[in-house]
Amino acid sequence: MSGSGALARVMSFAALVVGALAWTVPSAGAITVLIPVVVERAAPDDKVFLLALVVSIGAGVGIVSALAAGTLSDVLRQTRGTRAPVMLAGALVAGVAFFALADAHEVPSVLLAWVAAEIGVNAVGLPLRATIAERFSPTSRATAFAVYGVATLGGLAIGTAVASAFIHEPARGFLTMAPVIIVGTGLCTLVLAATRTDNRSAWPQPRRPLPPLPRPTTSRGYFLVLGGQFGVAIAITSITTYQLYILTDYVGLPTAEAGRMVAVVAGVNAISSVLAGLVVGRLSDRLGRRTPFLLGATALLLAGCVTLLLVPGVGGGLAFALLAGLGGGAYFAAAPALATETIRSPESYGRDLGIVNIASAGGRVGAPAFGSLVITAVGFVGLFAAAAGLLVVAGALYSRVSPPRQDTVPGTL
Repeated sequence: MSGSGALARVMSFAALVVGALAWTVPSAGAITVLIPVVVERAAPDDKVFLLALVVSIGAGVGIVSALAAGTLSDVLRQTRGTRAPVMLAGALVAGVAFFALADAHEVPSVLLAWVAAEIGVNAVGLPLRATIAERFSPTSRATAFAVYGVATLGGLAIGTAVASAFIHEPARGFLTMAPVIIVGTGLCTLVLAATRTDNRSAWPQPRRPLPPLPRPTTSRGYFLVLGGQFGVAIAITSITTYQLYILTDYVGLPTAEAGRMVAVVAGVNAISSVLAGLVVGRLSDRLGRRTPFLLGATALLLAGCVTLLLVPGVGGGLAFALLAGLGGGAYFAAAPALATETIRSPESYGRDLGIVNIASAGGRVGAPAFGSLVITAVGFVGLFAAAAGLLVVAGALYSRVSPPRQDTVPGTL
């Protein structure tokens, strides 16, 4: 790679970090701290139900809006050569929604503003992932997704920490978060535009119909990926959602000690995930293989579930955090890269990644209900066993994905 190409790749990595932080910091701060505070003040007796309602409706709208934003970005990428207008419009919608949240004191107004914010942040995140797919070649794509994933994890932690400083003044917290997504997204799109390596003189172009929707008969690998994404998402989220209750009711820790252990578990998980993601992303790119790393990732996640079954104590919880972190980091580097390589046409990256997002986000949204049903029926042991079974199925699906021909996979960096 030439010096200018290497610089473009480094700057593109930096843009991914900024873009990921731009939407994850405000989102995490709002959903983990600020919105719960406002809902508790508005309806203290029904706060659990109402918070779940706000989060669930927002997540559902976000899943659909991500697909719409991805499809629209495909059209603009085809006709104007850029997805930036969708990202910038999404950032503005989200920013205005955060200003509205600062003035929302009742649950209905919080719900409406949060739905708007979800529409906005998904219009930033989905086209950005499509940009990764079209900009980075198979020799650097998993690394790019790993960088993006690490930045996302960082954004979640930073957003929660920043919002915690405004726990007594949530309105100021929302006002602080609003410029983050607008300015961050603007900076991200500027850097991406400045580091483009394709032929800029080729646009505008006449619009052509997007490729047909994927079908199982013509896109077998793509549908195998959808199944794998859904299985992993529901398996892991169903455990992490109830980690506090696992520590108190299954492990037997007092509530205060369990709360401290949650923080330790989160730290172990985050550190191991970051390290595994960056290492596996680079190895996957160098070797040009995705499936072996995905199988290794699901095996580590499976080992974590089995450890919880066999070692019902603090040691088992820490082992799960380590194994799940290593497996999760490897998974979030290789899985998105594989998903992009099963999409038959680059012209529909945004739309088809939006469908992939439905599978993974749908699994995360449905996981709490799934976990609740299993725990109620057969307890935590049953939950760990069910999660392990889902991971076995996901691994089997990924093992059947055929690698794409490298000359059919785009990307210039």
